[in-house]
Amino acid sequence: MKKSFKIISLLLIVSLTAILLCSCFNITPRRKIVISTLGEYEKEEFYSSGGFQDYTDYGKYYFSEVPSIEENEYFKSVTEADIEVLNGYIDDFDNWVNLISENPSNKDDQELVKNYDLDRTIINEGDLFYIYDKMGEPIGESQYEQYESYDVYIFDIESCVLYFFHNNI
Repeated sequence: MKKSFKIISLLLIVSLTAILLCSCFNITPRRKIVISTLGEYEKEEFYSSGGFQDYTDYGKYYFSEVPSIEENEYFKSVTEADIEVLNGYIDDFDNWVNLISENPSNKDDQELVKNYDLDRTIINEGDLFYIYDKMGEPIGESQYEQYESYDVYIFDIESCVLYFFHNNI
């Protein structure tokens, strides 16, 4: 009786652990949650470079119309001051893409570099944007700096294209 109780207990623990581990890998990425607040897109282009912890992503999402952001908890309209902030993130991301292009380690790296085409001159007042970064959050014994881990979303209202770029290095 004791032996069967131990076996049942062990099976229960293994089953619960497996369920928890599986659920951890089915978490919806923040990117998909944020983008879904703009409505349905018609086409997605997405490229990723790197591994489990350190990685760089770039994507473009094509919409048929400019979404309303009246009640959107993420996106807001770009102001003149925001353009300078966005350019800081673009500068950092450009540097990482250049670094990857100098040392591509796999096909994914090459695809990201080949398809990265964000033109900062398309950013105008009235476009939409959202920035998520970990600046100030603890990491080990220190804190994240501004450009160490971020997601940037820029919706160009003229072309109805959402540009997304992420870096976590």
